[in-house]
Amino acid sequence: MKLALLALVALLPLMAEDKTVALNGNDPVLLATQNVEKLGSTKLTATRGDFTYQFVDAKNKAEFEKNPAQYEIQMGGACARMGGNTHGNPSNYGVYQKKIYIFGTDDCREVFMKDPKSFVGK
Repeated sequence: MKLALLALVALLPLMAEDKTVALNGNDPVLLATQNVEKLGSTKLTATRGDFTYQFVDAKNKAEFEKNPAQYEIQMGGACARMGGNTHGNPSNYGVYQKKIYIFGTDDCREVFMKDPKSFVGK
């Protein structure tokens, strides 16, 4: 038991670094500003909260780092329709007013996108 506990403690730093790649690897700056999906590089990344973001170039990475609240997934990764403690899927996203929201299901995304102003700011 003691050996298993020591092994788990040794793995904790590695587990903490294992973040989810957000937005299927698409560049969040392009997605938020132009609603364009373009894969970023695994060599140009930034991590915020539980998510790792990838960028097409150093300029977009610098823009993200200058103003991450504008480009990162909103609501701390909660489903934008359900909110609260309902986690969204970082591969199921939509853009509203140049901000990126994620959703737990396709149905949540569809309902949100029909009337986003009724969900944003609640």
